[in-house]
Amino acid sequence: MCPHCQAADRQVKAGRSRAGSQRFRCESCRRTYTPEPKSRGYDGQKKLAALELYAHYYRVRYAARLLKVNPQTLLNWVDAAYEQARASGATDDLAARIVARRGMELRNRLYRLGFGQQAEAIPAPER
Repeated sequence: MCPHCQAADRQVKAGRSRAGSQRFRCESCRRTYTPEPKSRGYDGQKKLAALELYAHYYRVRYAARLLKVNPQTLLNWVDAAYEQARASGATDDLAARIVARRGMELRNRLYRLGFGQQAEAIPAPER
């Protein structure tokens, strides 16, 4: 049934959405719709597993390969979690480990590039 004009007949398949759901076109009002849309992206469990692997010092490429995600996606999740933990001052174990590892990686990158003073501005993890 078309959600726009409520017509039950003259519904024609019209391809798939980017998430893989079947699209339909109503011949009465000429509009397309997806009756049961799927969400795009990864589920929260996969994201949490990626953050856990990163916090346990797995290499990014290896962790991404284990979870079947792009390494850049995994790094995007890590950066978002790092910024959120720094901004909110999160004290849970996972957030602390992510802040410690990501902060260390950022400091090391700045040192290698010759920006020692800027690297000092990134706080070292508390032990």
